[in-house]
Amino acid sequence: MKESYGGLGIAIIVVVLILIFAGLMTTTISRSNAIAVKDQILRVINEYGSFDFTHVSSPSTDCDGNEALCKMVDILAQYSYRQEGKCPDLSGEPDAEVIGYQRNGVTSSSSGNAAFCIVRRPAGGTNRDFNFYYYEVILFYGIDMPVIRSMFRFTAVGETPLLSK
Repeated sequence: MKESYGGLGIAIIVVVLILIFAGLMTTTISRSNAIAVKDQILRVINEYGSFDFTHVSSPSTDCDGNEALCKMVDILAQYSYRQEGKCPDLSGEPDAEVIGYQRNGVTSSSSGNAAFCIVRRPAGGTNRDFNFYYYEVILFYGIDMPVIRSMFRFTAVGETPLLSK
């Protein structure tokens, strides 16, 4: 009886170690994918010199008319990025704006999940110059395993240099 119990204990330990290793690997792969997508989206914002926060796509038109957003959607598809999360609440920052997009370029509601978020903050301290902004891109990653996926959510955040409106 001692030998059967010892074998079961070792089997449980092996399964747990395999799950830990698989979780670490999926998190690492998910993180590197999120960082690559974040860098590409920041490159698009830098290329255009700003991002149009007034254009909000309707659920049927996707990224209609916004070339920068269409490029970002293409980047998401190219990297097979499928993570989602909630955009930050910026109610404490009255001059900052945030907008979240789903993978197809449709804007997400404030309470809904987004594939990525873009935050625009005005430059300067108390003497704010509203002609220049910093853009922050937020992407999400986590343990990409079925049950554990919703338990752990991390963010990859990047910021542009100072850009005009």
